[in-house]
Amino acid sequence: MRANKRIHSYFLILLILLLFAPCDTFAQTPPDSTSSHNCRFWGIVSSHAPSSAIVDQLLALPYSLDSLSHFNPNGWGIAYYADSAATPVIARGILPGYYDPQFDTAALAAATATPHVTVAHIRNCSSGLCNIPNPHPFDRIISGRHWLFGHNGTIDKDALLRLIRPDFLADNPPQYGQNAGEWIDSDLYFIFIMQALDDYHGQIKPALGYVIEMLRRETPGYFKAFNFFLTDGATIWSYCEGNTLCYTHHAGDSAYSAVASQPPTAGQGDWITMFDGQLVTLRPDSLPLVEDIETYFDYTGTDDENAGGSRPDYFVLNQNLPNPFNPSTTIAYTIPARTRVKIEIFNILGQSVTTLVDETKPTGNYQIIWNGIDRQRAAVPSGIYLYRLQAGKNVQTRKMILLR
Repeated sequence: MRANKRIHSYFLILLILLLFAPCDTFAQTPPDSTSSHNCRFWGIVSSHAPSSAIVDQLLALPYSLDSLSHFNPNGWGIAYYADSAATPVIARGILPGYYDPQFDTAALAAATATPHVTVAHIRNCSSGLCNIPNPHPFDRIISGRHWLFGHNGTIDKDALLRLIRPDFLADNPPQYGQNAGEWIDSDLYFIFIMQALDDYHGQIKPALGYVIEMLRRETPGYFKAFNFFLTDGATIWSYCEGNTLCYTHHAGDSAYSAVASQPPTAGQGDWITMFDGQLVTLRPDSLPLVEDIETYFDYTGTDDENAGGSRPDYFVLNQNLPNPFNPSTTIAYTIPARTRVKIEIFNILGQSVTTLVDETKPTGNYQIIWNGIDRQRAAVPSGIYLYRLQAGKNVQTRKMILLR
């Protein structure tokens, strides 16, 4: 229990936060807490992640990982990349996070390090070796860099073993377990991603597209829980399929982006729910980039973010941030080739409110701000609005909410 944890100097930070938390913070039943998630994970990326965000989302908020560990009691893992270190600092435990004082110690150590990337995972064991400290995040060196990987769900290990080449498995054996019966499905998942990264010469998104395409073909429906996070210490890639996943972005002097299996707040807040098949890329000082993984199925182009180029190979309209918003919000989009671009705002009745962009643009990544003003320069009322991007023959529409 929380009262039984040892007093630690780091706990002063936590105590201050808890003093100002609502009195019923830990009295609620977490949404989706009894689903077949088999674990929860969380991650944050920033130039210097704010300590308060890490403490809140790991320890203090109603559905922090500490609180959710009541339902995921088979150990925990927390890792972060400090500003000056290429090697992540990793802490693990076999006890439930809420019961283990070392969970708090590790979380607060990460918070005080102001790291570039922090990730965490709490385990509800479903595949191999349940009596060990949480092996997530798995740590492997790829191309001279430490990569961390975590997964929540269950994947058919036989399918993974069919997809991993025997020679590659021999060169990159599972980190835990002596045989296939003990091997952890998440460990094999990471090995399969490594194999794809090797085959695609380090092109991350095409490799991930291939991985998901193959897993969909090879695994039974009840094993299609593919949610994961992957990070090299500079970027977090996180994929949604089979379990809930959401992300958020906070701008300002302490800008950060985060991803979580479910919002740590009492309600949805500013966390955006992802849909099955979506991959989100989180980088410091950038808006999250959400893409359809099928963009990278049968991929034969160049993944420019890894090859050093600047030309995007896909057409994307991102979810506006923040959402809901007041008084303004940012809409980001990507154009793969020079074309006529039009971005128009509509009300829920389909009536045009204003046009933000109507011009020819070269290939690139763009952002436009809407301040809730119509074409007559009058402030529009609170409500649901649609924004539509037309770029050549491509049309995409998303929904946003204005709350005044």
